[in-house]
Amino acid sequence: MGLALAVILAFLIITPLFRSFRKPLIIILSFPFGIIGVAILMWITGTYMSIQAIMGIIMMVGISVSYGNILVDRINALLIEGKSKQEAIIGGSSDRFRPVLMTASTTILGLLPTALATNPGSEANVPLAIVVIGGTFMAMLITLYIIPIFYSLIAKN
Repeated sequence: MGLALAVILAFLIITPLFRSFRKPLIIILSFPFGIIGVAILMWITGTYMSIQAIMGIIMMVGISVSYGNILVDRINALLIEGKSKQEAIIGGSSDRFRPVLMTASTTILGLLPTALATNPGSEANVPLAIVVIGGTFMAMLITLYIIPIFYSLIAKN
């Protein structure tokens, strides 16, 4: 329920930003791929689904939406400058590669001590950190590779 609400609210918040239903849909379509990263890292680490893990998934929705926002906004800016759709997608992806990579890296590295913590009481925060790390890593890859593909297929010329 909370996850569905987070996705719906994220969609409703970014829809007025782009004044379109298609472009927010492109961003939201990248979210299910982030779940793959969550599932893989939870499986590798043997982490079970818990309230903290669900909170991490909800956080990952916001993170993946922000990465998609950064990329789609840059592509739109290049289209307004007069670039063709293909040039805008390639230019926007290359322009936003470093910012998305740096943001994801700082998030992952910042949560790494929490994910690896073994102190008494830290076990409550470990699932949240693991989920956010897995989801952020996958969201970064999806943002840089899948969103441009979705944009070329879904967005109008």
